[in-house]
Amino acid sequence: MLEKIKNNKSYIIIGIIVILVVGVFVLKQINGDIESDCIDPNCTEHNHSHNHDHGHENIEEVHEYTIYNFTSNFCYYCTQMNPIFDKLKKEYKDKTGFKVIDIDKDGAVANKYNIYATPTFIAVDKDGNKKDSIQGVVSEEKLKEFIEKWSNK
Repeated sequence: MLEKIKNNKSYIIIGIIVILVVGVFVLKQINGDIESDCIDPNCTEHNHSHNHDHGHENIEEVHEYTIYNFTSNFCYYCTQMNPIFDKLKKEYKDKTGFKVIDIDKDGAVANKYNIYATPTFIAVDKDGNKKDSIQGVVSEEKLKEFIEKWSNK
């Protein structure tokens, strides 16, 4: 009887250790991805830059539409499209919002918008609703037309 109690204590201790390890892992995932999970434009993390300039927080302008670039570090085609996206982002930064989503880190966001392949570009309104998308390797001109379609005039 005493042996059974000792064995049960071992299972309880192992169970507690497993729960603690899983809990720490989940907390690290949540804390590491807190900005990416905050896709609601009314969310504080979405509207404030985490870069500090001499102790003052920079507030990002909220645009009518934001262009999301769903990409992956392991995507060959993304390496072709990312420089084009970055160039157009600089050109249209005053007219439209831009956000890069790494699907390997931000799978929840990719799932929300049903993104199954990269690169994918979507236009999202200020309420977080997907309005339009294009997928795959496209010309700079086609991506520019897509961005212009959803730019604030």
